[in-house]
Amino acid sequence: ASIMVPSISYSAQPAVAQAVQEVLVTARRREQSLQDVPIAISAFGGDALEERGVQRVENMNAVAPNLSVMGGVNSGESQASFRVRGLPGVAVYIDGVNQATTDGLLTTSVVEVERIEVLRGPQGTLFGNASLGGAVHYVTRAPGDKYAGKVEASLGSFARRDVQASF
Repeated sequence: ASIMVPSISYSAQPAVAQAVQEVLVTARRREQSLQDVPIAISAFGGDALEERGVQRVENMNAVAPNLSVMGGVNSGESQASFRVRGLPGVAVYIDGVNQATTDGLLTTSVVEVERIEVLRGPQGTLFGNASLGGAVHYVTRAPGDKYAGKVEASLGSFARRDVQASF
């Protein structure tokens, strides 16, 4: 009877170090590294959102855990309803400014966003009593030193034509 001995081979090539990009968030009203923030938070940079195909606010359902964005029409405007972990009462901030109403948020594009932060759980200490379920914080991209622009176009069936442009 013969005994099979598995062979193990080692590579002499050095391992390539992959740099981990540090994510800075403003979830506690000051800029901190994502790893130093002691609350349940998900942060998505603009490039990561673009890679995942997030073009509208309601597409955040697919990438942010425990976030539910539902829409409805109220007097001709698109109104968003946010829930985190099933709880209503999610405060929405754009560049640190509280949005008293969510009217028009479903039509908002995420083209010029630097990052989106989703804070889970009660955030009343820092974001007020309207944040029982959590908070969603949009941080828009600051203007750069050079002129830049971007155009995206999509065509599809049933006369679909989408164009997004930013300068």
